[in-house]
Amino acid sequence: MKRLLEVKMEIVIKDKKVPHSQGRSHKDKFPVVGMIQRENLMNARATPDTKSDTLSAFIKEYIHPDAIIYTDEYNAYDQIGFSYTRFYVDHSKKLYSYDPITTNRIEGTWTHFKRMVKGTYRTLLKKYLQKYVDEFVYRYNLRDISNSDRFNCFLCCADTRYTYKQIKESICLK
Repeated sequence: MKRLLEVKMEIVIKDKKVPHSQGRSHKDKFPVVGMIQRENLMNARATPDTKSDTLSAFIKEYIHPDAIIYTDEYNAYDQIGFSYTRFYVDHSKKLYSYDPITTNRIEGTWTHFKRMVKGTYRTLLKKYLQKYVDEFVYRYNLRDISNSDRFNCFLCCADTRYTYKQIKESICLK
């Protein structure tokens, strides 16, 4: 059986408006690309842009060539149609699903991600965006186990001891 995946690029918006920007400015918006296997795991990455080459590189890195990909009508996905079997839903025509072609699962996960950000972090910093995304993917992929088991899994993956001074001086916090 071929793997069925949904791929969707989402724009995450900061809470605060950028000064001197108007209309549809993208200065306060960050693109994140995600993919989810039907009935399985999710993967996502913050991307510098929403160009076709960027999306294709991410997809080719994680998706097997025999997979069937479901996307929306965004034209940056057209390039992957040459390498993969791709079906899409056309939201501009008010079409959201024709069984089994749908992106509802990945769109639902983006809704949960935005709620997590708004409810937990209240605002986004671009330099930490991938860390927010990684935490969400970790929680999503382990959503069926208890919090204590999830925490134990986290501890089992941590193979190094860090002191507070090392954490405070780390590159990711600068």
